[in-house]
Amino acid sequence: MNWYIAKHPAFGSITNTKNFQTNITPIKITEGLSYFLEGYFVPRISENEKYRKLDFTELLGELFKKYKMNFINHIKGVFNLVLFVNDEFYIFNDRHSLKKFFIYQDGQYFIISNNIKLISEKIKLEFSKENAIIFYLFEHFINGKTLFDKVEYSKPASLIKYSKRLAISNYWNPESLIKQKIRKYSFDYLANQWKSIIGGYIDFLSPKDITMTLTGGNDSRMLLTGLLANKIKPNAFTFGNPESSDGVIAKQIADYVGLNYHNYFVTEPTKEWFEKYALKIIEMGNTLINIHRAHRLDAIENEIQNNPDNEMILCGFMGGDYIKGIIYDDYITAKFMRLWKYSAISEVDKIKEILTYHLIDYKEFDLEYILNQIKTFPYLNNINDDIIREFYFLFYVLGAVHVYQDSHIFSSKIKFLVNPFMDVDFLELLFSSPYSMLHKNNSEDNFHRKLKYPEFAVNINYLLAPELSQIPYAKKGFYSDEEYLSNKIVYILKRLWRYRSKYKYPQNFPYGIWMKEFVETQLIDLHPYVKEIIKSGLLIEKLEKDRHLTTEGYWHRFTNPINISMNLKYLGL
Repeated sequence: MNWYIAKHPAFGSITNTKNFQTNITPIKITEGLSYFLEGYFVPRISENEKYRKLDFTELLGELFKKYKMNFINHIKGVFNLVLFVNDEFYIFNDRHSLKKFFIYQDGQYFIISNNIKLISEKIKLEFSKENAIIFYLFEHFINGKTLFDKVEYSKPASLIKYSKRLAISNYWNPESLIKQKIRKYSFDYLANQWKSIIGGYIDFLSPKDITMTLTGGNDSRMLLTGLLANKIKPNAFTFGNPESSDGVIAKQIADYVGLNYHNYFVTEPTKEWFEKYALKIIEMGNTLINIHRAHRLDAIENEIQNNPDNEMILCGFMGGDYIKGIIYDDYITAKFMRLWKYSAISEVDKIKEILTYHLIDYKEFDLEYILNQIKTFPYLNNINDDIIREFYFLFYVLGAVHVYQDSHIFSSKIKFLVNPFMDVDFLELLFSSPYSMLHKNNSEDNFHRKLKYPEFAVNINYLLAPELSQIPYAKKGFYSDEEYLSNKIVYILKRLWRYRSKYKYPQNFPYGIWMKEFVETQLIDLHPYVKEIIKSGLLIEKLEKDRHLTTEGYWHRFTNPINISMNLKYLGL
């Protein structure tokens, strides 16, 4: 449902005493208290046993009666929750903002909706060149910014209150995670908590069937061992080349456990196939999802076709990130972040370097203004501790923006999307332990630190599903739980030998001539607003003359303007 709450003449005159307009029909909890829910929530782990048999309405009633407005700190999930209290309303979203809504404000008027096209059909949106430039710097729309002036998307743990006027705040702050006292937990305790966290979602939501994304990595293995410990054999799927390392190991795991497993791989992609799925993403993505998510959308559509009773999907998003910290790969973590940390050039020159690469004439923009904007973000401001700054980047950009893309795609097709590594109970556990990124420094090439990265996952996996302990992980120099937990010298030697003599696995999803053909047709028809930003003629020239790589990150230079252009056209600007 595309919902809205507004106070704006575009929706007609206000005829009720509440002084706002909405298309929501709320569910009554008690007299004067009702709600609307997009997504789902479950009780926190400490109260799961007490409330596990309740439905959403009953749980809200019990928690509101006991905690009043503090009820929100006793639930978790993926949600936009609207609470109507007499003539007031409150809007909450989840702690990573995996369900997002948009807020348009102009003086006394406002429109709040989960669908930006709904807003664009009521008012004339104004394209923001400055926000587009910030998108180029970070490869994402960050910090609530969108393509448009006066329109923001909801940040993590948003709280909107309306009582004659609109007030925007947050009910929770990730800073609470890193201020915890560090405790020494046994791996038996950690494994049991992991099992309980996953079991809590299943107990409360009671899905007909469950699927999960399965790869060769530590993260998806932890999902599987958590499910197996709860006596559940899920469906499972992998997207990408079945001959890639992820595909090979995922199939090996599925065969051993006896899972209903599928691999979804577009063997011969075409320009037409990519354009079809790019348009689907534009229509569902609210301007925030990159068209390179095409093969993921293709995969989840196929998974639903093969397993129509799937009502829950578990994903391993952020499984390694909060443990290892930032990987400066110039791809998911944009090159600008590496320049910001390591380059000796001035801050403005760092912006110029990125814009020059993307063929943007930076002389047309007030770079000092843009610099002052981005320096307010917690991952770029004057925090002296690099690790804390990187934590904020992981939370606010990778977690709340990058992961949102796949999460939104999957949750548009399956009722309940569960990301256990982003669960607040898991995060409180991890960051109160010595195994989080706070105790590591990924900027240092420290062999001993990197040797310990798998320790958390390996020990939990071994305790919950020892039967999988001999199946390797698809990591550099393949290794198994059993090898990691045995003699460390033997483990290191085996891993080094395998890495140096490794078989060359094919790329998971390579980009071929079809991508160039798609880009050619789009670049000659860019939206006029985009042509005002980039030197499209030079970009077309590079497309024709350069030798192209087969990786997604490489193609962003060509598809970033296309992504913006397709969204502007879809919204009718």
